[in-house]
Formats: sequence, C-alpha cells, structure tokens
Amino acid sequence: MFNTKKMKCGFTATIIFSTLLMLTACQTVPQLTDMQKRQITTQDFNGSYDNILVATQSVIQDHQYVISQIDKDAGLIVAQKTNDNAQTQRTFLGMPVTVTSSSSSGFSNNGFSNGFSDNSLNTVNTNVLSLSATITPITKTSSEVRISIQEQGLNTRGGIVTSNQIYDQQTFQNLFSEIGVEIQRREAIQGN
Repeated sequence: MFNTKKMKCGFTATIIFSTLLMLTACQTVPQLTDMQKRQITTQDFNGSYDNILVATQSVIQDHQYVISQIDKDAGLIVAQKTNDNAQTQRTFLGMPVTVTSSSSSGFSNNGFSNGFSDNSLNTVNTNVLSLSATITPITKTSSEVRISIQEQGLNTRGGIVTSNQIYDQQTFQNLFSEIGVEIQRREAIQGN
C-alpha cells in the first residue's frame, strides 16, 4: 500500500531542504570594511569648489533636510531631518535604505525594570536622520565629496534608543548622481 522507499526519499529531501533553508536564513550580512564604506560614501566631481559646495547644499535641501551649519572654508555641511512617525519605512531619496547598526544606547531593560510602568524609554517615537558632507578640493577644477548619514531613534523624552550608520550603496549613488547633475547645471549657467 505505502511505498516506504518513496516515503523515505521524500522525508530525506524534506530534511535536506529544511536544513538548507535554515542555514541560508541564519546567514549574517557581511560587515563592510572601512575602505568599502569610504568607497560607498565618497565621490569625486569636476567643477569649481564653490559650485560643488552649493550643488551639494541644494540637493540636501531638496530632500527636506534642514541645514544647521555650513563652513565654506572647511567644506562642511551639517543637516538634519526629523520623522515623527518612527513606524514608517526608512527612506532616503524616496528609496528604502539599508542601515548598518553601529551602536545602541543600551536602553533595553534586559529583563530589569527601568522604574517606569510603561516601556516608553525603550520605544522609538521619532527618527532623526543626521547628514554631514565634506567637500575637499583635489585640484582647481575638482573636489571630493564625502557624505555621512546616521539614523537615530529617539524615545518620547528625546533619549537615543538606536543609532545606525547608513551605507546603502544605491542611496549614495542616487545622491551623488543628483549632485553631479546640479554641478553640471551650475557650471553651464556660468559658462565653465
């Protein structure tokens, strides 16, 4: 009635498939080296230093970042963007981003009471994206742009619950592409 040979074969195949599925599901994302991080977050551009600085500033502002500091001599731009709905998908330039956890504040209670009846100190209420860009002249007609983006999850009292550095390659490619287009537009207007 029952073909035990087929049942054993099917059972064996199921075990092998389940084992392979578990092994692939447990794989961790490889950590990026410092050199790989630098390659993702850095791009060289042709154009005047002033045009590259202003183009970078414009693109950052186009994405609703509020610029808190610009130092032309140091080539530094610092900006932030706040999202009060922490449950929304993490996006930058309209695309989902991959974050690499760099640290955590240690607010998790690990089974211990934090002295509050609710878990509000451990819950992300607001996400803040902090961005810094450095523009470094290479020659008179080219500069290097390096951008750092960090996401912090804040609780209801403004304490940091999570902190993640963003290294999503597609996000940075799109950002640098927009900066490049803006540089070309500015250079064409000025006849450079």
